Order: sequence, then C-alpha cells, then structure tokens
Amino acid sequence: MRGDGILTTRILRPVLVDASTGALTDLRELPWYLKVLLGSQPLHFGDFGGMPLKIFWAAFDVLTVVVLGSGLYLWLTRHNPRKGRASAAR
Repeated sequence: MRGDGILTTRILRPVLVDASTGALTDLRELPWYLKVLLGSQPLHFGDFGGMPLKIFWAAFDVLTVVVLGSGLYLWLTRHNPRKGRASAAR
C-alpha cells in the first residue's frame, strides 16, 4: 500500500482485500493529482528539510504578512486627489 522510496513512502495505493479469504482482489493507481498532493505533503510540513526549511518558510510567511499589511494600509488610507483639490479651491 505504500511506496518504497523516500519520495514515495507517503503515496498510498488503494487495494481491495476479500474479507473472507484475505486475498488481494484488486489494486489501483491513484490519479495524478492525488499523487502530487500526497507527494508534496512532506515538503509542506518540513519533514525533508528539518528546522532550516521551517525557518525559511516562517521568514517567507512573515514577509507575506508584512506585504499584505502594508498593502491594506495603503488601500485604506488612500485619498482621492480630485477631492483634495476641490475642497482647497473653495
């Protein structure tokens, strides 16, 4: 049901077993998108890179939050240049 290699140990393979005899009845391949999803799981949780990969992703997460926060700040504090000119002309 599981792969043998370092990259395939998390990729499952569905099997059908006859409950009365215990014999293997059918063996199927997973669709490509499920293989990709299961294969990327160790990368997402930092199983391969350990602490350096976790620190790397944490730094990118902080950078993403800073960019999002600054963009939201600029969007919320924007002003209409025409509105400022119209009130100054009065």
